[in-house]
Amino acid sequence: MEITDIADMSASMEAVGTGKLLSKRSYEAQVGPNLVGFGSEDPNCPVCHKNTSAFNYGLGVAKNFAGCGASLGYLPRQFGG
Repeated sequence: MEITDIADMSASMEAVGTGKLLSKRSYEAQVGPNLVGFGSEDPNCPVCHKNTSAFNYGLGVAKNFAGCGASLGYLPRQFGG
């Protein structure tokens, strides 16, 4: 069982998004453009694309609560990161 509220979830995402719980090397491995060149476009999938240096995947965290879902994002440029 997992119990949280939006304030705790936001604080946790900020800690993950800023990397303050990791070494600099681990943080860069987590959010760096490691997947540039991976993937491909698919005409049957409007969101499928090849990862580029301008648009690529770093870290994703998704929570599912008893049939309800929650997603949280952290935009470092908008929050001083």
